[in-house]
Amino acid sequence: MYAEHLAAEEKESGTRELLLALIDPSPAERSAAQQRLLAGGLPPDAAHAQVTVVQPAPSQEPPAQVEVAMRGALEGFRHTRSAQGVMSVTAERAVLLQLADRPMSRSELKEQATEIIEALGTFLDASVAPVLGIGGGQSGVAGARASYEQALVAARAARRMPHLKGIGDWEELGEFAVLLQLPERSLNETLLPGPLRALLAAPGGNRLEDTLRCFLEHAGSIPRTAEALQIHRTSLYYRLRQIQEITGLDLDSGGDRLVLHLGLRIRELLAPRGDAAV
Repeated sequence: MYAEHLAAEEKESGTRELLLALIDPSPAERSAAQQRLLAGGLPPDAAHAQVTVVQPAPSQEPPAQVEVAMRGALEGFRHTRSAQGVMSVTAERAVLLQLADRPMSRSELKEQATEIIEALGTFLDASVAPVLGIGGGQSGVAGARASYEQALVAARAARRMPHLKGIGDWEELGEFAVLLQLPERSLNETLLPGPLRALLAAPGGNRLEDTLRCFLEHAGSIPRTAEALQIHRTSLYYRLRQIQEITGLDLDSGGDRLVLHLGLRIRELLAPRGDAAV
């Protein structure tokens, strides 16, 4: 039994090293790993690759306990009806690579992610606050690195955006997928465009910010914006004139709208969040 245990550990170690090589920044390392996999490595190559990343927040929990909990939460997804996979788990991060003959559906991935987060909530203290990032589906094992990088961005979104409830999906991030690739030190108040800062500092700034956000989210439609805000169109026109006067921007200009919309998105990322950044 001990010999079998050692053999299993050696096999797991080999597949873990293969996974880490497949997502390594070095093209040479990735190429060598792909050759190993094609030569009969585990898991077998397939047409589609999908990476999921789990990251706990720093806490007082013993690292070994965090690692065991993450391993247990992910173990059931190494081999499913639709995919074969391999994982690498440390106390700081768990990575699951799944390979399948068909793309895994977003609903399937979301269900999987929810199960993982719920399992971790059962075994770990709330202070660990793990987040999970789902990368985009890629073609074959050669795309594992790209899916991994996307999963890291999605996990960062889950940490910064509480409404995601701990699960970020690259395919649903939209413009946040671009903003969240900025260095952590760059995500601060200085990123807010000057016109938006002027609006926020003006009397009634919060109300005007809400009006602007609603207007932009409804693609500049006056009827839909007025309905959403439950105000008369005359009141909406008045607020929009105020916004233009304060910001010095033209809401009929696509470029000016983009400046303000990106500013509002950045403001969302700067909202209060968990203790740790991803």
